[in-house]
Amino acid sequence: DCRSLYVGTTGTGPVEIQMRKLTVTPNPVSSQDGYVLLRGFDIMDIGTKASVHIIDVNGVLVTDQKVTIEESLKISTPESAGWYYLQVVSGNNRYGAMIVVQ
Repeated sequence: DCRSLYVGTTGTGPVEIQMRKLTVTPNPVSSQDGYVLLRGFDIMDIGTKASVHIIDVNGVLVTDQKVTIEESLKISTPESAGWYYLQVVSGNNRYGAMIVVQ
């Protein structure tokens, strides 16, 4: 399952980036739990290095973690309640999901 994200460039037109959807559990997550599990990675990404970015609704980067992608990833969540956009960027793909911290 992919979503398209169009990004402006200095070229003649926008560039389409395919954003793959992740499964996030639990979601919503309690701020006391402190982590979520991510699933749904492409088999070609398993074992590769990636960056995990968590961005708040104001566009502020809250967390930037370096990981090695596995079948499922345990990712720390922000302590403050709110809606966050989670992005995993590997050498091959970009994955995205919204998480809610209560």
